[in-house]
Amino acid sequence: MITPLIFNLLLRATTPMRFRLNLSILLILATPMMARAGFSYQFINDGTEIEITGLGSTVGSAISIPSLIENKPVTSIADFAFFNERQITSATIPGTVKTIGASSFEHCSVLVDVFIGDGVELIENSAFRRCTELSSISIPDSVTSIGEFAFNQCASLSSVSLPANNTAIGQSAFRSCPGLTDIAIPDGTTSIGSRSFFDCKNLVTASIPGSVAIIGGSAFSACDKLISINVAPENQTYSDLDGVLFDSTFTTIIALPGGFSGDYTIPSSVDTIGEAAFTFCDNVTSIFIPFNTSITGANPFGSCDSLDTIVTEESHPSLRSIDGVLFDNTESTLIAFPGGRSGHYSIPQGVSTIAPRAFYISLDLESVSIPEGITSIQSHAFYRCQGLQTIFLPESLTSIDEWAFFRCDQVRTITFPAALAAIGENAFFLCDSLVSAEFSGDAPALGSDVFKDSADAFSVYYYESAVGFDLAPWQIYPSVILPSGISPFSAWALIQFNGTDHHENERSPAADPDNDGKDNLSEYGFGCDPTRPDHRQPLSASLGASGTSFDVSFPINERATDLTLKIQTSTTGADWTQSTSFVPQGSGLPPLRNGSEETASISVTDQYNGTFVVSERFQTSLPRLVVRVTADLR
Repeated sequence: MITPLIFNLLLRATTPMRFRLNLSILLILATPMMARAGFSYQFINDGTEIEITGLGSTVGSAISIPSLIENKPVTSIADFAFFNERQITSATIPGTVKTIGASSFEHCSVLVDVFIGDGVELIENSAFRRCTELSSISIPDSVTSIGEFAFNQCASLSSVSLPANNTAIGQSAFRSCPGLTDIAIPDGTTSIGSRSFFDCKNLVTASIPGSVAIIGGSAFSACDKLISINVAPENQTYSDLDGVLFDSTFTTIIALPGGFSGDYTIPSSVDTIGEAAFTFCDNVTSIFIPFNTSITGANPFGSCDSLDTIVTEESHPSLRSIDGVLFDNTESTLIAFPGGRSGHYSIPQGVSTIAPRAFYISLDLESVSIPEGITSIQSHAFYRCQGLQTIFLPESLTSIDEWAFFRCDQVRTITFPAALAAIGENAFFLCDSLVSAEFSGDAPALGSDVFKDSADAFSVYYYESAVGFDLAPWQIYPSVILPSGISPFSAWALIQFNGTDHHENERSPAADPDNDGKDNLSEYGFGCDPTRPDHRQPLSASLGASGTSFDVSFPINERATDLTLKIQTSTTGADWTQSTSFVPQGSGLPPLRNGSEETASISVTDQYNGTFVVSERFQTSLPRLVVRVTADLR
């Protein structure tokens, strides 16, 4: 066998100089990567130490990394050394190893036991990420830093012993470890990264020592059973009150534990609500904001699945609560919608901006009416509103920011107004039911991946007079050009039935292809989806302030300008008298009032054939009054 050195000498004797140098370099680079004792490895630090790079020829499910190879200490496990190795069930790491590299054991999905020798100093990013069978781990006191995502998604991890000399827990280090029930962070730790224990569903308590000076955002969010975050009295940066995390002066509320249940009143000493302080608190039902408390960032109440009401103290200087929804004090910016509400919501007139994360993960919101005057829908505003089926965008809208409607995966069609000038990146990413996007005007500026992973049949619809849709950002999407003279109903039918197997005769005004009792004309007039039998726009009816009248209101398709909507009344449900008629010209319907002095109560009784029926009950023997709304093409 010719060793690399001898082979190099032979080459030097027979090869011209300009080639000798290149060959010599190639051989030197090739020599460190070897396989000895099964593992593949390479020399590091000028050949004085060994780094393990992979299994090599190692067989068996239990691996034990040697402390010496070729009489040199094994001091490192390389990045990705055992990535996605599915046969390893246990691993023993000697104390000579100083660094466990990034993603070195990531996705070792049958790895159950890991023995880390005293001497290891660094566990790098994602080192044991997605080791879903790893049940427990004892980290020696020699470890000083646990990297980002180091144990992320270790679903079976039920206990972990953190080292006494550790100073930093990286971002998302133990994120989504549902087996953890308690965590004691050792004194000496100075930093807990953002989302480090996020989504640890069974974590009950967490203890913060006096040494911790930094706790990143959402460090303990989405921990559904967490009842208390306890801070050592000697901590100079943080404190707790009844298990709720504050800064040391109790002027900033940082985190309400996810296991908190019921109504919560923010203490009057608090002047700032921290970012995501209440996010993912699924059992809080109402929140009271005192006079001196302000919100400096995006909605801190997102994804609170039971939250029904956000209330502010009267005459609050910067915030207003309208029917339990949070606005700024001018009532022009919608800041936070309670995530526990369901059905339909009509944003009040006068609002111009929907703030970042305003409807963040409102899972049961089905439809929303956005009034004229709103110009901006900001980032993440309707992020993961996965029950949302219908969106009416006003003609005044000029911008939709990044991630605004991410994963609204029940929305099938959407019409964009002519004034729209820009759509941010990923705005409709993963809206996987979205089959059509209709543009009323010219092409707006388009961010990256706006409609990525929409439905397979997705198409962009625009009118033949529009400009800009032939440019690069739009060419990745299939498109359909609508003739300028097409009627609003015909355009609606073409777009609504895109991606379906409904025949031409099922797209006529009188057809009812989803067999829900409402023909296409009714679905068109009231903004319903003609392909979904369970899709119905909600009706609201309420007594007037005097108690002697009632209001009837419902969402309508404001772009159905070729329709006449007729309001009729009856006392029998059979003989109808026309009360009024109108052409849709904006979102909503002006209230219909009945001036009876004997009104006692109102109840919604039925919906059929596109007709909304409201029963008004009287205290006398007078028959009930029934109201219906019908649609006719003009």
